[in-house]
Amino acid sequence: MPDTATAKNRHYRLICVTDRLSVSEGNEEVFLSRIREIASSRVDAIILRERDLSPQKYMALAEKVLDICRRKGMPCILHKYLPQAKALGAQYVHLSVPALRETAQEELACFKAFGVSCHSPEEARYAQMRGASYILAGHVYDTSCKLGTPGRGLTYLKEMCSCVDIPVYAIGGISPDKVPDVLEAGASGICSMSGFMTAPHIYQYIQDLTVIPPFKREDLRLYAITDAVQRPVAEEAERVREAILGGATIIQLRKKLDSQSLYENYAAGISRVCKEYGVPFIVNDNVTAALRFADGIHLGQGDADIRDVRFAAPRGFIIGATAKTVQQAREAEESGADYIGVGSMFPSPTKENAIRISREQLDEVCSSVRIPAVCIGGITQSNISSLKGSKAAGAAVVSAVFGQEDVQEAARQMRALAEETFS
Repeated sequence: MPDTATAKNRHYRLICVTDRLSVSEGNEEVFLSRIREIASSRVDAIILRERDLSPQKYMALAEKVLDICRRKGMPCILHKYLPQAKALGAQYVHLSVPALRETAQEELACFKAFGVSCHSPEEARYAQMRGASYILAGHVYDTSCKLGTPGRGLTYLKEMCSCVDIPVYAIGGISPDKVPDVLEAGASGICSMSGFMTAPHIYQYIQDLTVIPPFKREDLRLYAITDAVQRPVAEEAERVREAILGGATIIQLRKKLDSQSLYENYAAGISRVCKEYGVPFIVNDNVTAALRFADGIHLGQGDADIRDVRFAAPRGFIIGATAKTVQQAREAEESGADYIGVGSMFPSPTKENAIRISREQLDEVCSSVRIPAVCIGGITQSNISSLKGSKAAGAAVVSAVFGQEDVQEAARQMRALAEETFS
């Protein structure tokens, strides 16, 4: 399960730990239905715990859960039974410290990454020394899963986070109101079991756990928007990864699709890539997909009302709005938008009938509001320098990045030019 220093600073991970008995009382199909729902969400990984099962029964269940997760692009971390995990071709496993002590290094080398549940700094340092990619620290607060055993508290969590260099994910009694304190203590993410298993509305539960990092003007420097080509979701996610590696500072999913389900599959896959690198992820127009998977939404004239979205969205949710005039820009700001998109600056192959605005109109619109603006419309390597000195914070592009064969190199060149052009 990948992580980076940048991602730790900007985004935290949500990890589901399973307990099938609490959701289905032994009904496997009910449990698998909940897994499908979680695998289609903005959750970052699922740990298939189920400690009561024998190795054979665990393997049979794991095969089904792995298949669901693979179809949805969701990392699935198997628990405890390494031979079974290896036989199933699992990439990730999770161990206790005692199990880790009994496991040879060559056995661990069969997996892409592994995590360890730790209860003390000494255990955490040992897990890191053995090559763990992350640790789970808990239980932090009192929880029904550990009746009679008090939570270890935030001081314990701070010690765990400060004693190792790998990500620490907190677990145990973490309700939505406690998330800010857990993150302030240094956790790279949170794990939840009972909430994911029993919440009546899983997407609402995830939204309640979501705190989006503060939006900055610099995030608009190179705003990369996906093109209209319908590729496999995994391929689209990889192209987004290449754009980010090249220097894209914010990503927007914009595709015209008849299938809401397919659109949400795109959103889920791209969301996980953006979170990995700490890059804000925006969905164009589609409120349902944006609230379920993204850090924000971009709304054009005639789309959903900004105030309505702001009311429904989690804390820190980013709202962008298209504005071609001073009046539209001011109305967007007054309604609660965080930024505006202004254009079209040049002839654009993605919007051939778009109304163009002049450089003077761009600056007039940008100057009319306090929120930052990104200019859009036909911006390429050959014309971006003509925008130097404008009041925009950056450039939004489609073809100049995602329309190129080498997405990473195109993004690298556009980012360099954007840095020279905007301040």
